[in-house]
Amino acid sequence: MLQERAKRVVAVRLEQDRERKRQEEQRLAERRELDRRRKQEARERKEAKQAKEREQQRRAKEAERDRQRRAKEAERARKEAERVALQKSKEKAKGLGVISRLPVARHEPELQKLAARLGDDVDVAALRQEFEELLGVGGGEVSADKTEPWPDPVDLAELLGACGKKISRYVVVQEHLLTTTVLWIAHTWLYDHGVPTHSPMLAATSAEIDSGKSTLVAVAGRMSPRYSLNIEMTGPSLYRTVDATKPMLVLDEADDLFIRKSDLKHIVNAGWTRGAKIPRQVKIAGVWTTVWFDPFRPKAIALLGPLHRTAHAAEAEG
Repeated sequence: MLQERAKRVVAVRLEQDRERKRQEEQRLAERRELDRRRKQEARERKEAKQAKEREQQRRAKEAERDRQRRAKEAERARKEAERVALQKSKEKAKGLGVISRLPVARHEPELQKLAARLGDDVDVAALRQEFEELLGVGGGEVSADKTEPWPDPVDLAELLGACGKKISRYVVVQEHLLTTTVLWIAHTWLYDHGVPTHSPMLAATSAEIDSGKSTLVAVAGRMSPRYSLNIEMTGPSLYRTVDATKPMLVLDEADDLFIRKSDLKHIVNAGWTRGAKIPRQVKIAGVWTTVWFDPFRPKAIALLGPLHRTAHAAEAEG
């Protein structure tokens, strides 16, 4: 009995030991599983963090590449805009240069064509103003003053007499030559109204220097519209200046001018009659085109000796 009881006690103890070991093994397994899960979670967190960092880096690189791409596109667009603007500027400068060599009657149509070629962003009014400024750069001595009509009726005889007295303050001339000069000044004011059919030239001639020739034509010019004083003028510069600015033209120091420059003589003579035109070939948009310049305006000349026999003039001898 004692042996059996001892055996049962031993068996119970053994079973209890086995149960403790099993429970310890189970707790150890649970701790190991918990450690494994913690490590797995830590690894997953680390991997997620690394993945997030890689995604952020990828997005940053993509954003940088996109920024660089946009910067390159903007730079290309800027350079293209500069190239187009430079091309337009060159085309505009070339076009305005061509138009400046054309007769005045052709300016407005050609300016509108040039504006159409340059694009919708070019305003015709602005282009016209730029063209007028371009012409003003080389405007010579042409007066830009605009004469306003006198508001009250004017006694013509009194006005012409006052002009004669003004001339006599600076130049001594015979009475009939003074009358000629005053009437010639009066007739210069009629050109803008299309009145004169012929344009006699006022010639101040003398056999001696310092006799008042230049002073006479200068005083006459100052009392005329758009006075322009010129020395050593050429034929082309004459008809282009006359056509462009419609001046009262003075040729000073012209002692042998018509002998040395026969083309100038012919152009001056062509300006004797309204309607006579000077044809010239001008390249417009790559095509040579005949254009016509109008040389018809009042002209005065000062020179030593007699005027060349083929030039039409009303002479005032000093």
